[in-house]
Amino acid sequence: MKTYSLLPTALAAALVLAPAVLPQAIVIDHNCTDLSLVPAYWIDQAKNLKLHYAHTSHGGQVVTGIEVLEGIDTYYSVAVGYCSLPAEAGALCIFDGQEDEDYIEPGDYWENEEGRQHTRDVIDHNPAIQYSMWAWCGQVSGSDESYIGGYLSVLDAFETEYPGKRFIYMTGHLDGSGSSGNLHLRNQQIRDYCVANGKILFDFADLERYDPAGADYLDLDADDGCYYWREGEERNWAVEWCAGHPGDDRCAGCGSDDCCAHSEPLNCNQKARAFWWLMARLAGWSGQTGPPTPSPVPSPTPLHARPGGGDYDGDGTSDPAVFRPSSGLWSVRSLTRFYFGGSSDLPVPSDFRGDGTAVPAVFRPATGLWSVRALTRFYLGSSDDWALPGAYGSGASAAVFRPATGLWSVRDLTRLFFGAASSLPVPADYDGDGTAEIAVFQPALSRWAIRGLTALYFGQSSDEPVPSDGDGDGTVDPAVFRPSTGFWAFRSVTGIYFGGAGDRPVPGGYGGPGAASPAIFRPATGLWSVRSLTRFFLGSSSDLPASR
Repeated sequence: MKTYSLLPTALAAALVLAPAVLPQAIVIDHNCTDLSLVPAYWIDQAKNLKLHYAHTSHGGQVVTGIEVLEGIDTYYSVAVGYCSLPAEAGALCIFDGQEDEDYIEPGDYWENEEGRQHTRDVIDHNPAIQYSMWAWCGQVSGSDESYIGGYLSVLDAFETEYPGKRFIYMTGHLDGSGSSGNLHLRNQQIRDYCVANGKILFDFADLERYDPAGADYLDLDADDGCYYWREGEERNWAVEWCAGHPGDDRCAGCGSDDCCAHSEPLNCNQKARAFWWLMARLAGWSGQTGPPTPSPVPSPTPLHARPGGGDYDGDGTSDPAVFRPSSGLWSVRSLTRFYFGGSSDLPVPSDFRGDGTAVPAVFRPATGLWSVRALTRFYLGSSDDWALPGAYGSGASAAVFRPATGLWSVRDLTRLFFGAASSLPVPADYDGDGTAEIAVFQPALSRWAIRGLTALYFGQSSDEPVPSDGDGDGTVDPAVFRPSTGFWAFRSVTGIYFGGAGDRPVPGGYGGPGAASPAIFRPATGLWSVRSLTRFFLGSSSDLPASR
C-alpha cells in the first residue's frame, strides 16, 4: 500500500488561498448516459471546449467510446490529438496525454513534482485548454486514505494555481471487491470530497456497476470487464444486456474483440455518452432534462393524416418542417416561414405539381376541405377519415381512408374497400414502380396487407407503422416504431433503438437520395433528431410535423 509524500511548499501555500464560496459539484454517473435528454444547443456549445485528458489503457475506454459514437452519429464530432491539441472547427478538441507521452500514470500527472510539471507544461503551452482530466488505472484498489487525500489535494491546488481552469476528478475502475472492499471505500472518499467541495467528478466506477436498465452489480463482485458472479457462475452483464437488445447503438463494436480495453464495447459506449453529458454541463447546461417551465403535454396520439412528401426546395433531400394549428404558421428549416391553414387543419404536403417539390397543403376534417397552397381547393372525405396524399397514379393525388368501413377514396382515380375498423393506412410504393399501393397495418394481428402484392406479419400491436425505404433500393419496406422502447425495425434490413415515448417518428430522406433516415420529432421540447446526421430544435409542443 502506497503512502503519499507531503506536497511541495508552493502547492501547500496555494491551498490556503482556496475560495470560501464553492461552486456546486457536478457529478457524472450512470444516470447521465441518455443523450436524448441533453439539449442540442448545449452539445453544440460543448464543441467549443478544449480538454486535456491524460490516462492509461482503462481511461482509453472513454476515447474509444467517443470515437465509436462519432462513427454512429457525426453530430458528436471529436478531434483527439495525441500529445497535441487539435484545431478542428465544429468538433470537441482533446489533447490526449502529456507533451511527450500518451500513457500517463500517477507519476506522470500529479504524484510527484516532475509529473505535476508535465501537467503544467500542457496547460501553459495550450492556453485554450479550459479543463484537465486524468484517469486512474488500478491504483485506487491498493491505496490508503492518505494517498487518495494527496491526489485530492494536488488537483485542488492545481485549480488554485490556474484560477480560470477546472480539473476533473475520477474514481477508479471496479475490481470485484464489492461495497465492502477498499476500492469502494476510496472511491467513496473521492465522491464525498467532490460533493463537499464543489468539484467536477466523472464517476468511472459508478458507470461500471450498472447496466443501461439500472441493474446494480456491485455486490455481485462486478469488475472492470463487466463480469459478475451469480449462483456460483461467472457472467457478464454487458454481453447479456446486448444479447437482449440486438441492434442497439450502445452495443456497437469498435473494430476488434478487445478494442474496449479490459472490457466490453457497451462499457466504452456508456462512458462516451456520460462524457458528452459532462461536456454539456461544462459548457453551461444546468442538467435539467425537462423544459425550463414544465407544462403537462399529452403523449402524441396518431394523427389522422400523413404528409405525402417533405422536399420543399426540390433538391432531393427532405426538409424538416412543422405546422402550428393555433396560428396556421408553417416553418420549414433554413428555407421559409409563412401562414396557411387554421386551428382544425392537419398538414398534408405533397408533390401536387409533379415537379419533385412538396407543396404545403392542409386537410380540414370537419368539412373535408383540402387546400393546396397557391394551386387549388376541393372537398374529399369527412371528419372520421385519414387524409393520405401520395402518388397513387400519374402525379400526386389526394386520398382518404375511412376506418369505419375500410373505404378508400382516391381523387379522380378510384373508390374501393380495403381494410377494416382496426386498420391503420400505410400507402406507399412497395414495388418500386413509382406509384403508391393501397395498404393497411392491422396492429392486433401485426399484419400488413398490401393490395395486389402481398400480406405479411411484422411488428407488434403497440407499434406505430412507419413504412420507409430502409435499404435505399427505391422500394418502400414495412417498418415500425415502438414508442415504449424507441425500437425501430425495418423488415429485411435491421433493428435499432432511437427515440422513445412521447416522440413522433418522422423518417425521411434527410441525407439526400438513398435510404430513409430514422428521425424523431419530440413535441415536448421541439427537438428533431435524425440518426447519424443531426439534432436541432424546430417547433413547440403544439406543432405537428410536416415532413417525411
